[in-house]
Amino acid sequence: MQTPPVDRAATNRGVRIGAGMSPERGCGDCSACCSGVLRIESAEISVGPGRPCRHCGTGCGIYQSRPDVCRQFVCGWLVHGSPLPDWMRPDRSGVIVLAAERLWRGLAVDVALAAGRGPRKNAIRWLLDFSVVQRRPLLYQEEVDGPWIVYGPGEFRDDIERLRKKKLPLFGGP
Repeated sequence: MQTPPVDRAATNRGVRIGAGMSPERGCGDCSACCSGVLRIESAEISVGPGRPCRHCGTGCGIYQSRPDVCRQFVCGWLVHGSPLPDWMRPDRSGVIVLAAERLWRGLAVDVALAAGRGPRKNAIRWLLDFSVVQRRPLLYQEEVDGPWIVYGPGEFRDDIERLRKKKLPLFGGP
């Protein structure tokens, strides 16, 4: 198994949505984001728990003409400069890593969601190692709307626990 790269510069910066897709990577036949793991709601698409996209099969059936909400989503594996190894493509690893767009005390927070038949053990191990090496908090959810598993500094875990006890959303919004 590849170990996470040590990139001290990545410790305090998150890869933001809109950062662009890597020219070396493409979705191929991966359609994990359309499988119902993520909530995607628009006039054209309604995806969520138990509701995969109607265009989802072996890849996206409307990829070239997909709606804007789909065009604008870039998973963490696709982001230009992503540290995720090739084998961490969501359909191969069983994990969707969202582009780090959340910050906690100035540190990027990585968010990972189980996809497909669930994560391969080496995928979770890689994410945990990356979290430690890069000193980046990690939130992991094994099932849609399931509890968040929290990794990172004690203060991060405490802050997340306070939000849970107050029944407040972790990311704002409903």
